[in-house]
Amino acid sequence: MFAPGELKLAAEFGITSSFVQALTVTIPSLGASMGPLLLAPLSEVVGRVHIYWTSAILYMGCTVGCALSTNAAMFLVFRFFCGACAASFMTVGGGTIADLLPKEERGGATAMFSAGPLIGPVIGPIVGGFVTQALGWRWTFYLVLILVNIALPLFLPLSLTPSR
Repeated sequence: MFAPGELKLAAEFGITSSFVQALTVTIPSLGASMGPLLLAPLSEVVGRVHIYWTSAILYMGCTVGCALSTNAAMFLVFRFFCGACAASFMTVGGGTIADLLPKEERGGATAMFSAGPLIGPVIGPIVGGFVTQALGWRWTFYLVLILVNIALPLFLPLSLTPSR
């Protein structure tokens, strides 16, 4: 969602390196590749719900950090950790499906679960382009934060119900 704001951020922070400019968009992928190395095994020890909620709270904090960044280094660090925290949902999701559903029902659930990461990268930059143009690059993060704050209370009751 942030990609359309890359040039505005670069202008604001005085980023002249094309490598660093590209990194502002791509560094969450690095975080997403590193986060599961810790989060997947940890979910087996402390439980998946704890990983989901801790990651969600840390993701919100890092998203605020991105929106309020005052320089490129600060922005890159928060973007990296946003990627690491966001990866926990995809990393732990397959195990959650396996825990909750009988094997006959897992295929459909996994297909629905996989739709988010396929649709998000298509819709995100479109929405981000409009938001960046109208409100500025920081608002792409504020919008994500608003959406997360709407979604989390909806999922809280689900995480508190006892498992089968």
